[in-house]
Amino acid sequence: IDLIDDRDKIRRLLNQIYEITSGTDSICYLYIFKDTHRKDIENMIVSKSDVVFDLDVVVSGDNITNLLIVSKIRGMIAPTKRMKVHIRDRITLDTSQEVV
Repeated sequence: IDLIDDRDKIRRLLNQIYEITSGTDSICYLYIFKDTHRKDIENMIVSKSDVVFDLDVVVSGDNITNLLIVSKIRGMIAPTKRMKVHIRDRITLDTSQEVV
């Protein structure tokens, strides 16, 4: 995103990624860090995405808590609860609490 300063080029790139993944029946994951790019570019990427995950990291003393929020699912209502996850060699959902 930093290398392409033109909004139309980014839009064309996203459309090309969509066409390739749709044509090959595959999935593409794009990730960006919040508040590190122009807001209009971030909003365009979010609006074109089918699913948006937000990962929040809360640091309290020596404890680090990772919270996963599904903020968008196209065609569905996104869950309103944050889910605690453990990130090690893989990502696992903390099942010590009820997930709705």
